[in-house]
Amino acid sequence: LIVTTNVQLLESLFANRPAPCRKLHSVAQSVVYFDEAQTFPTPLVRATLETLNALKDDYGVTIVFGTATQPAFSSLSGVVDGGWAPREIVTDVSGAFSRMRRTRALWPASADERMSWDDLATTLEPQRQALVVVNLKKHAVALTKALCERLRPEDCGAVFHLSTALCPSHRANILTKIRERLASGEPTFLISTQCVEAGVDIDFPVVWRALAPLDSIAQAFGRCNREGRLTVDAACARVFIPADDDIPMLDYAQATDLVRAHFRGADLSDPAEFKRYFERLYGARDLAGQGGRKQGTLREAIDHLNFPTIAAEYRLIADDTVTAVVPYGDAGRKVWQSLLDAPAEAIGARLREAQPYSINIYRSELRKAAVREIPGDKSGERWLWVGNYHELFGAIAAPEGEAIVV
Repeated sequence: LIVTTNVQLLESLFANRPAPCRKLHSVAQSVVYFDEAQTFPTPLVRATLETLNALKDDYGVTIVFGTATQPAFSSLSGVVDGGWAPREIVTDVSGAFSRMRRTRALWPASADERMSWDDLATTLEPQRQALVVVNLKKHAVALTKALCERLRPEDCGAVFHLSTALCPSHRANILTKIRERLASGEPTFLISTQCVEAGVDIDFPVVWRALAPLDSIAQAFGRCNREGRLTVDAACARVFIPADDDIPMLDYAQATDLVRAHFRGADLSDPAEFKRYFERLYGARDLAGQGGRKQGTLREAIDHLNFPTIAAEYRLIADDTVTAVVPYGDAGRKVWQSLLDAPAEAIGARLREAQPYSINIYRSELRKAAVREIPGDKSGERWLWVGNYHELFGAIAAPEGEAIVV
């Protein structure tokens, strides 16, 4: 049994270097299960499915996709070379969704119904337990601050923030505290980015989700009444449109606009809604044609067997980040300090110890972030966070170049 990530497996299939390629023999004659299959980046869907077809046809591999928001891969038969004809393992899909309904989504009455962070914080204040999922880290910070300003100082301990600005060890500790507070009925407010949407087992009676791609909204609402302790009508799952609605990620913004225009009011317990949504989304991206610069370059490289370009263009996660080690907690500070003091030959081992205390920073943000390159690390990809690592917000760089201090 091999447990790995979509990134490790799929990028290895498109790699051109010995290290990632030499492990691929393990895939033959196996069953490969992809969890949260809807997360495949749309520009890479065609190339991904064609490669999985090759594994199925030539290497005896069985491919299984698992997700509560099934992408409409079956509609791509005429696009994918060699055809694509997946079949459902669950025969009564609509019945299964109906039986598992835990909540009913409430949508804004119009696309002009926007909420400021202050307005949303005012609405949340009377609640006892609530989760809000937003699209950007800066939105999570703004809403967390707005909510803390509404509450009495002694009640701000009930407010938690979760994003990739927090290292994995920090996020795990926060989720442990939240589960304990939810179980004991204590006041609990969690303001999070999308990092809470998939694979995080928490159960809130109230969930608000900023307008987003339809599958992201459904995944967020999967954290509302997750254990079915409430009736469907008693659980509160609401979509809102932030007044600060700038989304710089082009693909994400395009999918969000599709929801705004055509799927506002969708029944998220109806799998047919997701089929229609993904068919429209794939049509908008023109998967059969060029599908944008990235897909066009990748398609041309595949057609001409240009392996270096294929490896460079097939990236599930944009390769424009570097890793920074942060001084979180006593253990994290100890590892952090050891990297400052370690001789060059010991850096590799120390970096492995530092993984639970690491975050990713976009290269464009390096000049604004308070970081220092780790001495002796020949990769040039590892950095130390030397700003303030905040117990609530983690490592978030402010425009003036320092870590946010609240």
